[in-house]
Amino acid sequence: MSRQQQQPPAGPRTQQVADYLRDYITTRHLGAGARLPGEAEISRELGISRPSVREASAALSAIGLISVGNGRRPCVGRLNAGHGLGDGVLRGVLEAALMTDQADLRQVMELRRGLEVEMAALAARRRSPGHLAELGATLRAMAATLQDRARYAEADLRFHVLLGEASGNPLYTLLVTDTQQAVLSGLAIALRSEAGPAELDRVQHLHQAILDAVADGDPEAARRAMTAHFDDVDRALHRLNLEEGE
Repeated sequence: MSRQQQQPPAGPRTQQVADYLRDYITTRHLGAGARLPGEAEISRELGISRPSVREASAALSAIGLISVGNGRRPCVGRLNAGHGLGDGVLRGVLEAALMTDQADLRQVMELRRGLEVEMAALAARRRSPGHLAELGATLRAMAATLQDRARYAEADLRFHVLLGEASGNPLYTLLVTDTQQAVLSGLAIALRSEAGPAELDRVQHLHQAILDAVADGDPEAARRAMTAHFDDVDRALHRLNLEEGE
């Protein structure tokens, strides 16, 4: 491909670099880990200063499209929760929306419900013995930390992320991680700060029902169990809102 064919449309220099790299990846059908042109090469190719190339590369790295590091050639980013493609971008959007009152916790949980009910059904179809073993171990960790709100919230996140992995669709893992981490620090602790033993046990039983359905390979039961879990969260949020309004 000639330089003229690769040259992106005119525009801000950093945008030219970003467009060039996107086009480079797309036209060559490059996959994760594939090497990309270096800073000096792009600078010569486009006639753009290296600081502009560096700025564009940093922006693309921030969203995970490419991976850059000191002393090594840039490459296409890898799909991996927390690292690479999807690197906390949605989490940042959700946290900003919550902080600025452009969205509330109930709306975030509605988003999660839409994702995770079908995710649980797919996990029931596609889970492996290894997935079930990890889910079981995580559920036991949840039971052991019922009175430790922060540790329980972390184990709860791990349980849902594992369901995403068991679904066989890596996008679920990314989305669940970001949506749950956006509210992890406050939501789980707030919902359980006043919960008594019976309520904490109910939460644990709801997670057990999800695992049982997945282990049985029953997609419909998994959907029902996950729906029941989010119904319980919705009721808890409703109570929390009523108490705050008093």
